[in-house]
Amino acid sequence: MKVFLLSILLFISVFLFCLVYIWQFDLSEVQTLFSVFSSLSIGVAVLTYIEKKDKDSTASTIELISFFRKEIIDINNEFIRKTRTLNGKDVQFPKIKLDNPDIKYIKEKYPKEFKIQIELKKEWEIWSMQTSILNALEEMALKVYNLNISNHLALSSIKAPFVELMERHAVVLLEQRQIITGLPSYGSALNLYQEWKGGVDRRTPPERLKEL
Repeated sequence: MKVFLLSILLFISVFLFCLVYIWQFDLSEVQTLFSVFSSLSIGVAVLTYIEKKDKDSTASTIELISFFRKEIIDINNEFIRKTRTLNGKDVQFPKIKLDNPDIKYIKEKYPKEFKIQIELKKEWEIWSMQTSILNALEEMALKVYNLNISNHLALSSIKAPFVELMERHAVVLLEQRQIITGLPSYGSALNLYQEWKGGVDRRTPPERLKEL
């Protein structure tokens, strides 16, 4: 489209030149024609801006996906490996929904999962890894909102694992917010979680298989 409009502008420039110097049109008539055609140059400028913005948005989205997969997932995999080394291969990593991000609330609603997550974080090294994961999730969420790409189609591939990580480290997240710092830590990550959690398919593989 941009190339097409540029071609039209070139044609118009030649045409206006012919009007003045070859066909000797009155200058006022040429100015009237020029005022009509000049809007096309504005259209080209707008299209160029939109095209550049779309390219920048796509590049930023790809970088975020790469950051999530290479950085955040790697830290979480190390967390799982270390936790299994300390607690055995059968250790569980339960999820706690953060519909109401309050530590007292999740303790009462998810007592079994809460107890397991409390036990997992007793080792300082494990707690430190979980904090690093949450810091990375917050960094990613800040970038998503800064770039205004939370609804970008490409991010669909990481919505489910993002939500899962937030839920698997829910106790540490709320402990940081309500006990250790008393500050609204991980606010952007929680906002993105609330925005994305509704689109996550929570069925198990056997449940999906039954519907095929």
